[in-house]
Amino acid sequence: MTHGKIALATSPGLSLALMSAALRADDADDAKDLYGKGVSLFEQSRFREASVAFRKAHKLRPTWKIQYNIGQCEASAKRYGLAIEAFEAYLVGGGDDVPVDRRDYVTEEIRRLQPLVGRLDVAAQEGVEVVLDGEVRAQTPLAGPVRVAVGQHEVTLRRDGETLLTKSVNIAGGMTTTVRWSDETAEAPAPAEPALQAEPAPQAEPAPAPAPVTSSGKPLVAAGWVGVGTGLAVVVAGAVTGALALNKSNDLEERCPDKQRCPESNRDLKTSADRLSTTTNVLLPVGGVIAATGLVLVVLGKNRQKTERAVALSPWGGPGGGGVVVEGSF
Repeated sequence: MTHGKIALATSPGLSLALMSAALRADDADDAKDLYGKGVSLFEQSRFREASVAFRKAHKLRPTWKIQYNIGQCEASAKRYGLAIEAFEAYLVGGGDDVPVDRRDYVTEEIRRLQPLVGRLDVAAQEGVEVVLDGEVRAQTPLAGPVRVAVGQHEVTLRRDGETLLTKSVNIAGGMTTTVRWSDETAEAPAPAEPALQAEPAPQAEPAPAPAPVTSSGKPLVAAGWVGVGTGLAVVVAGAVTGALALNKSNDLEERCPDKQRCPESNRDLKTSADRLSTTTNVLLPVGGVIAATGLVLVVLGKNRQKTERAVALSPWGGPGGGGVVVEGSF
């Protein structure tokens, strides 16, 4: 019996190719796990965490299709600027491969979210990171203003790990807010101390200014009750739109038990329900704020009226006798 040895030889190029294929397979498995995790988190209404999982999956296995999932997560988390960016990347990346019904839905979502978004522009030297609410959104020079949901946000500018500026900004719908920073401004010397001057000659004291006229509390009370009435009217309007939105949503659930396969004919019903829901979410808090402000004005007006009724006593004397004078408003 003859014994022999079989030698397997591989070239360095073949070894690298096999290793690369193995890494790609691992990335695919990891991306699939992250995608499943994102779906699970979304179903638990943990929208921001779901978006993070989907973004990690996209980084491992880039595909335009997952941008739709990211857009849904960001819209549900009320981060409308990020939602619009993801939806636009979905439409651009998919091109003609995007189904017509899905394209119409995403286009309508972008149109719905536009009024809820403003823009943030940053004028700074090159290489400055723009951190918005703790997340890196861009780096200077910006390709264009960053879209941000309306409201108060914290902007931090960083370079090489060093914080250059932290500022709170208020983003308004459809408006552009600009944050500026430069090395020259940061390194500008402090103003020099003023030179000592001779003490000016004393001058006659000016006559005392007349006491300010205090307005009556009645206008405040009247304005407050107007505010309370207006706020309650807005709340009632919000309740009406909320009821209409609930009815339409119930009708939609009856027509489409399986939301993933809802007939195209019901799209207008869904759009109407979404718009009514958005209107309700705006009217209820705004009405509450107006009513609360009116109530504060009423309380302030009542307190001012009490102050106006204060009574002052002062002694009085004369050739015919003496006594006390009572002064005040009654």
